[in-house]
Amino acid sequence: LVLTPCFVFAQISGLDNAYWLVISVFFMMIPFSDQTFTRVRQRLIGTILGIVVSFVLFSFVDHLYAKIAILTIANFFIYSANSYVATVTYITCVVLALQSLDATVDIVFMQRLVYTIAGAFVALVANRFIFRIRQKKQIEYLIQLLAEIREKLAYMTENESRDINWRRHRKDQLIIKSYMISRRIDTLNSVENAKWQVD
Repeated sequence: LVLTPCFVFAQISGLDNAYWLVISVFFMMIPFSDQTFTRVRQRLIGTILGIVVSFVLFSFVDHLYAKIAILTIANFFIYSANSYVATVTYITCVVLALQSLDATVDIVFMQRLVYTIAGAFVALVANRFIFRIRQKKQIEYLIQLLAEIREKLAYMTENESRDINWRRHRKDQLIIKSYMISRRIDTLNSVENAKWQVD
């Protein structure tokens, strides 16, 4: 729904590296709109840092083999990065080193920045108006479901007309469902706490 128009634009426009828009939107779309702003901010910071690092490196090094070395080293750093900002920074260095092998460096820098900003705009608008899933509301909904399950468990008695095997089966279902919902709530809470620690 969101990526298809971006992909169509990339195909129809014929602009160089327009697929970067699709990739940016894909990686900035988060299931919960509360987290989208954080992801957009991290991606923009990482992209800008990557452009700055690449600009500095390419200012001193303009040889083909040096760019290949930068590309290779940055690739190793991608897998050792411990934050999304660092990962995006290294990815940006790799992409710019690769693209600058057969294109003007300044144009590639500008394209990367423009497509990332455009992707950020699309992701924010989509999460604001299309996918309006709020993390807090999702947690409240799951807590309500959990309360309903516990209520059903509390009222399951031996006096029910169903046989004992059916009651046991139903009770097991409710317990498993409540466990899964509790795990989901814990996950959402830990993501929320991590978000505040990052901010």
